[in-house]
Amino acid sequence: MRPLINQNVGGYRVVEFLGAGGMGEVYRAVHSKIGRVAAVKVLTQASAEDGLLERFFNEARIQSGLHHPNIATLYDFVELEGQPCIIMEYVDGQTLCERTRPHGPLPLAEVVYIFQSVVEAVAYIHNHGVVHRDIKSVNIKIDSAGQVKLLDFGIAKAETSTQLTATGSVIGTLEYIAPEQLMGGTADARSDIWALGVLLYEMVTGRVPFEALTLGELCKKIERVDYVPASVLNPSVPREVTAVISRCLRKNPTDRYRLAQDRPPASRSGRRRRLGRAESRPTPPSRNPSPLTRWKARRTFTATGKR
Repeated sequence: MRPLINQNVGGYRVVEFLGAGGMGEVYRAVHSKIGRVAAVKVLTQASAEDGLLERFFNEARIQSGLHHPNIATLYDFVELEGQPCIIMEYVDGQTLCERTRPHGPLPLAEVVYIFQSVVEAVAYIHNHGVVHRDIKSVNIKIDSAGQVKLLDFGIAKAETSTQLTATGSVIGTLEYIAPEQLMGGTADARSDIWALGVLLYEMVTGRVPFEALTLGELCKKIERVDYVPASVLNPSVPREVTAVISRCLRKNPTDRYRLAQDRPPASRSGRRRRLGRAESRPTPPSRNPSPLTRWKARRTFTATGKR
C-alpha cells in the first residue's frame, strides 16, 4: 500500500494512488467534511532533491491565479511532513492521447469541440501573461461529463516566474516543440500556438506530424517543418482544417496565429455539445472573446482568408 493512502492532507483523506510523474505522485482524495473529490499532487523527496522544488512552487503560484472552465482548478497548497502538496480539481475520464492514439482520427465535430475548448483555455492564460510550454494530448483530459480540461502547469511560465531552466536548454515534449526552441530561442505564446497545430493534426490523423526513429532526425524534421499533410493521411479532413494546421505550424513564429489579434479560418456548430451527452445547449458568449475563438455557426471549418 502507498504510504499516503488513508492519510489526511489539508482536510482531504487520500483514498487512491493515481500515478507518478517527473514532479511526484498524484492521488485521489475526498474531503472529510464536504465530500468533495480532489487530486492531490505530492512532490516526493527524490523530486525535491532533483531541483524540482521551485518548479512545483511555480506551478502552484501560476495555477492559483487561473479560473477558467477549461482549466483544472487549484484548491489549496499545503505541506505534509515537509512535503509540498497541491490540492486541485479531480478530473476523471480519458486524456486526449488515450482517446486518439488507440482509435485513430476523431470525428470532425468532436475535433472542433475539443480544439475550441483548448484554444479558449490557451487564449485565457495568454491574456494573463502565462505560457503553458507543454500543450500536448496527454495534458488534456475530457471528463465523464464531456468537459475539456487543460492540465499540468509544471513548466508553465508567467511574467513573474523565476528562471526555471538553464540558458540554452530545451523544455517541453519534443514532438510538440517549435523550431525556434530547438534553435536556442525562448518559448513564448507563439510556441504554444505551434503546439496547438500539432494537437489539431493529431486529432484529425491519430498521430503527431513529426515522427522519426532517432532524436536527431526528429529535430531535423521539426526545424524543416517537414510533415505529411493531414489530408494525405486522412482524405476526409477539410482543406480549411489543413489551412489552420499549416498556419499554426509556420516556421517563423510571427507568421502564426496571435490569439489576441487573429481569426482562424475555422468555425464550430452554433450549439455546443459536451462529449458523451446527447443534449445540446447554446454557447454562452465570452466577455472578452479572442478572435481565435470566434467560430462561425457552421458544421465544418470555413476559410475566410483574413489576417
